[in-house]
Amino acid sequence: MPGTTVGIHKYGGTAFNYSGKEFAHVHSNGLVDILLNKELKKSLMMDGKIKDHHLFKNSGWISFYLHNKQDVAYACYLLKKAYDRAREKQNSVRQALIVQSLQ
Repeated sequence: MPGTTVGIHKYGGTAFNYSGKEFAHVHSNGLVDILLNKELKKSLMMDGKIKDHHLFKNSGWISFYLHNKQDVAYACYLLKKAYDRAREKQNSVRQALIVQSLQ
């Protein structure tokens, strides 16, 4: 995922960042926390594959445990969704700054 950096998460595990903003992290126990938008989160929760984030219930954050290879594939799908969201959000910010500078 172009523009993504990987580092140590502040509570342990591996953090994924786009343009300096975290969009996901993986804990050593196989727990993956991913930032989605609230609409997508709600839709995916109805499928029963993901859970509300273990701490930040009223946010776009979700939690998903890795137990097998199928879970890894689904986590990759979720990470791509989160990456796309982070990239789109950053592009919107850049466009707003360009418009503001032209005024």
